[in-house]
Amino acid sequence: MQFLLHHNVITQAIASNDHKILEQCRDKNSAGWVLSNSLAAAHSELSQTMKLDAAHSALKKSLQGIALASLPGIDMLEILPSSKMDYLDSLAVRTVEVFKLDGIITLQPEVFAESGIHAFQPDALPQVLKDDLANVKKVPLLNI
Repeated sequence: MQFLLHHNVITQAIASNDHKILEQCRDKNSAGWVLSNSLAAAHSELSQTMKLDAAHSALKKSLQGIALASLPGIDMLEILPSSKMDYLDSLAVRTVEVFKLDGIITLQPEVFAESGIHAFQPDALPQVLKDDLANVKKVPLLNI
């Protein structure tokens, strides 16, 4: 399964020095993607509590091995303004759609409730993966 990591998850993981979710997203069974447009937001949030160079270093180190998703301009123009989601959240939804990801890992899944995108908190990832494996149907062997 593949998921988009919302910038609030990234900043919380770095700020709290709890990189468990980032480690899980380096695994091929739960591959994480980061929206390139959200890097500035993550960097800005981190630089409020740490020095600029330290924020840059922490972000760079934490995201090693996690894929970066970048939407082409045409997909960015397809995003409709919403009173319920800010622009980065709308970009996240569009990224999940374009890249055909399985959902968004976020601290605020309720923001995405009406988007039709599966959104869940980081601590729910093991259960989401377990449920997905349970849904895989066994293929019978053919005796030819």
